[in-house]
Amino acid sequence: VETPKYWFAARAPDGGYRCGDVQVSFQMVRKDAMEGNDKLGAGKGRSDPNKLPEPDRPPTSFFWLSSPIKTAYYILWKHYKWYIITGILLIVLAIYVYIFLRAGLETKANSFFGAETEKIEIVTPPPSP
Repeated sequence: VETPKYWFAARAPDGGYRCGDVQVSFQMVRKDAMEGNDKLGAGKGRSDPNKLPEPDRPPTSFFWLSSPIKTAYYILWKHYKWYIITGILLIVLAIYVYIFLRAGLETKANSFFGAETEKIEIVTPPPSP
């Protein structure tokens, strides 16, 4: 029984660039040896190829440039979540306080100086005949 092994170059479908290499082995058996053993016939005695199990990768194992939101989640959100939420709430609260104080002071100033609120009349043109 002889088992020669050869390497063949695998190329892209258009025949352009080289994709990789494939090792092929052939088992050559003499006819008189094959007649005495059924497992040596073509397609017999071989099991299916073994498939490797999926690798056990952590969820942080990814290329950070391809997914910047996921990167920000793992770097910033995990450690600074409560600081970010507190900062956003403080900014929203400051905006509401500013709007409330500005409207209140403007109303107080108008009433103090006797300024009336302007009434705007909307004039619509007469319909054309």
